[in-house]
Amino acid sequence: MGSSDLEKRIIAKVSSAHGIKGEIKIFPLLDSFEALEDIKIITINNQDFHLESFRPAKQFLIVKLKEIRDRNSAEALSGYVFAEINSDLEADEFFIQDLFKLRVLNEQGQELGIIENVGEGAQVKIFVKLNETFQKRNSLIIPFVQQFIEEINIEEGFIKIKESEFLLSLNS
Repeated sequence: MGSSDLEKRIIAKVSSAHGIKGEIKIFPLLDSFEALEDIKIITINNQDFHLESFRPAKQFLIVKLKEIRDRNSAEALSGYVFAEINSDLEADEFFIQDLFKLRVLNEQGQELGIIENVGEGAQVKIFVKLNETFQKRNSLIIPFVQQFIEEINIEEGFIKIKESEFLLSLNS
């Protein structure tokens, strides 16, 4: 595999410091942990760190970084975790950061707004900034599950949602 196949991508989000030895808890934004096994260096807050070890803890990973040795240093880390990973994807796979700024369409193809944020947790949610036409409220929150997502088209820059009564009730 040539280095040209590698691309710096968001792989996780820092959740919190963990314990007193400088470990951090991160929320992975990759389908599998296998990709992490090849990663030696991660970037947080534009700083590079050497990945010493990681272990799963529920839906999180506890990560040990060579340069971080105490809780205070760990607490200073926040935001997204980047790493160079092989960017070969299957047809139905994509990276979380590819969702940012996608246009959000309803089933009729009307543009509702754009994705302005992606929230993590037990369930990934997308936050949509609505166009003026739809501004009964400022934003729409959509659980990122098949039940609500009709189609994702990264190349054409849109995501189509299924507007169900349930989805509308979540946002009322």
